[in-house]
Amino acid sequence: MSEKSWGGWITVLGGFLIHLVLGTLYVWANITNAVTSYLRQFNPTLTYDDTIIVYAAALAAQGCTMLLGGLISQKIGPRYCCLLGSTILITGTFLASISTTFFELLFAQGIMLGLGIGLCYTAPISAAVRWMPQRKGMVTGIIVGGFGCGAFVYGFIATSVVNPDKENVATTGSNANYFPPDSPVLRRVPWMFVTLGLCYIVCLGIGCAL
Repeated sequence: MSEKSWGGWITVLGGFLIHLVLGTLYVWANITNAVTSYLRQFNPTLTYDDTIIVYAAALAAQGCTMLLGGLISQKIGPRYCCLLGSTILITGTFLASISTTFFELLFAQGIMLGLGIGLCYTAPISAAVRWMPQRKGMVTGIIVGGFGCGAFVYGFIATSVVNPDKENVATTGSNANYFPPDSPVLRRVPWMFVTLGLCYIVCLGIGCAL
């Protein structure tokens, strides 16, 4: 295998690892029960109708910054563009661990997460395609496949941390459809975000280096 081919496949691996983290955009479905119940300790009127806005904001922020990410990548290079996006994404995840209000979570896991994803999305794809222009479809598919796998991998990690005993939400009373205030699930929510943040540091760090 030629040196160029090795460089191309290394870049593909790095892009896959980066997109593996970006796919955590879809982890919200796994953690919304725990996170919403956690915030209800500080605002009992909060509902799933409110917190779904966090996910919508992440989607919107991603869409608004994907083009910007491509432009930044052309100016400073894909590695530094991904480092910038990774820093924003990881910072938002750690900030989520200390968020106690809806607006704090909206900023941390909505806007910051979406910004980080948008900045990181196209740069690894364009870098890999430049290395292997004769295999554009294959390398793009492999890298974007990481995005799809991310929800599975990090969804499993998140739920294993926050609800290892598979506790169910309450079915009656004022906390129906939510975890009760004395549930151990609520105490694990901050640590869940910290765990995810640490995993992101490792995965994105290796991905950006490659």
